[in-house]
Amino acid sequence: MRSGIYRLTAFTIVIAAFATTAIAQPLLDRVPDDAIVYLGWRGAADVGPGYEESHLKAVLEASRAKELASNLLPKLAKRMAVEDAAAAEKIELVWAMAQPLWRHPTALYFGGVDTTKPEASDLKIALLCDAGDDAATLLETFKTAIAEAPESNVKLSAKQFGNVVVLATYTFSDKPEAALAGNKNFAAALSKTSKDAVVTMYVEHEKLLDFVDLAVGTSGGEEAQQYWPQARKVLQLDRIKRLIWTSGFDGAEWADTMWIEAPGPREGLLAALEGKPISDETLKAIPQDSTHVTVAQLDLGVLLAETRKAIVALDPDIAEQFEKGVSAASLAVGANVETELINQLGSQWTTYASPSIGGRSALGRVLINHPKDAAKVERTLGLVEIAINNTIAGQLKGPRQPKIRFERAKLNGLNLHYWAVPMISPAWAMKDGAMYAGAFPQTVVSAAGRASNAEGGSILDNAKFQELSKRFGGGEIHSLNFVDLPEIAPDGYASLLMIARLPLGLGDIFGVSTPPMVVPPFEQIRPHLTPIGSVSRVDDAGFWFKSFSPFPGAGILGMQDQGLIFQQMMLPGALMSGIQQSRMAATIQPGAVEDAEPPMEVTGEPEAPSAPPDRPLRPRPGPRSDDAQP
Repeated sequence: MRSGIYRLTAFTIVIAAFATTAIAQPLLDRVPDDAIVYLGWRGAADVGPGYEESHLKAVLEASRAKELASNLLPKLAKRMAVEDAAAAEKIELVWAMAQPLWRHPTALYFGGVDTTKPEASDLKIALLCDAGDDAATLLETFKTAIAEAPESNVKLSAKQFGNVVVLATYTFSDKPEAALAGNKNFAAALSKTSKDAVVTMYVEHEKLLDFVDLAVGTSGGEEAQQYWPQARKVLQLDRIKRLIWTSGFDGAEWADTMWIEAPGPREGLLAALEGKPISDETLKAIPQDSTHVTVAQLDLGVLLAETRKAIVALDPDIAEQFEKGVSAASLAVGANVETELINQLGSQWTTYASPSIGGRSALGRVLINHPKDAAKVERTLGLVEIAINNTIAGQLKGPRQPKIRFERAKLNGLNLHYWAVPMISPAWAMKDGAMYAGAFPQTVVSAAGRASNAEGGSILDNAKFQELSKRFGGGEIHSLNFVDLPEIAPDGYASLLMIARLPLGLGDIFGVSTPPMVVPPFEQIRPHLTPIGSVSRVDDAGFWFKSFSPFPGAGILGMQDQGLIFQQMMLPGALMSGIQQSRMAATIQPGAVEDAEPPMEVTGEPEAPSAPPDRPLRPRPGPRSDDAQP
């Protein structure tokens, strides 16, 4: 009964959310200050000064996006009317609502439930639009949508207050006694972000938790009522007070900013994300020509400890099984995987793609971690490899079965560990207290070798990285991401075209013709490409995030290796198929078991293979059935 209204409301929200275009935080004077969630976005009728000089405007004008947006839904409605007139009418109705929401300042308000009236109809949700000259038309459209919606306990109503049209689930007042515009918490949070944003989302997390408490207590099942209070406490959700996210223009570029107010000291999952500030020594390990750089925080030891606490609090029986699993893993490996491996890994993880190391491809990326005790980690990971080799060997018994195993080699002074499988060969090695890992032995050897070579600059010497760093301001940073989009965009342009053609091609197939080129030719996009970057900072008050990109969605141009995705998806199936065929071809005596071998140790340079014997090749015999003739 309620699904029709929910879908209708959700669709209008999604449509309006993409109307990313001019006045700051719309309708704050009309939104009650008890808002649990506020989402405000600008309307295309007044795009503001930031848009005129933006890369976004240049790219949109070079594309045919406006033509597509204005014609697609009408064409779709016309096409559907041939087979389903009712569906076509619904599309036309949605389109009639979407257009004013796109053009004018709009806000979504969620205030929880009016606790003085426990009926479901008192859920406090409102969609507000300062529709200008379109107000009367939008009001009638809302009323039509309400009339055609199925019966529900949630009673929608539509009202007009001057130019403001409101679709609400409760009795909405023209001007609230106290508005969000005067809310001190909102103002303090907004000061951490951008006051002139295109899109703003604000969440009063403490009030949201209280709403969940109420919902679980009144409508939740017995298990939810039992587990939710414990989960809230163990996960330290109360530490998060509120959060705000803004998105909009910053000069010619696009910027996103988020502030999460979560005062310390922190426990639970938040503690696993704190980490230490990024040092120059960490950045010096990254080559100057890197096109992708990420430094992130994740303390796996803290994460495991907090997960254990949560499981113990929620369900002691599951906690017992969890501990048995950890103990079984340690027993199989022959070492305590928690204290000797997980707790010894560093909390800071660095990845990069460098043309001089492994290329710009995602498969050429290098992962670096600085363990607390590198010797313990190396020893324990070696034991993990042996355990995996033994397990696989126990499954693939017999001299004619494939060998899937970890191997070791001594190369360039490194104790290289690698998985000897087709296509990719994940590898790792320790060098000067740091662990290097990659998809291939070559990238690991090159990255570790570069770290010990004083020649060659680091990412700190990269002019584009330096320029982007200035925009983030001074101070310690705890995570960062850098993408040299102008350099790698040619490799990702085809991926963008492929993604765009998916819905467009489906439209063409089903009779809704679309333009042949919605995405502009690359030479029209290239002048408007700038590096993408983001950083985060952590202090006693909370977490702060900031990112820059040339325009929304530009990150798609940084996607690479799309063709390899299909190969990687097919690899497990092909590998298992080969194993099954090998099993069928093998002649194994009942009860025969081949002992697992330890990982191969290569201490020198590999020898050249010997020449094959000078004799003619003979066909290899296939499997014989019991009644086959000799």
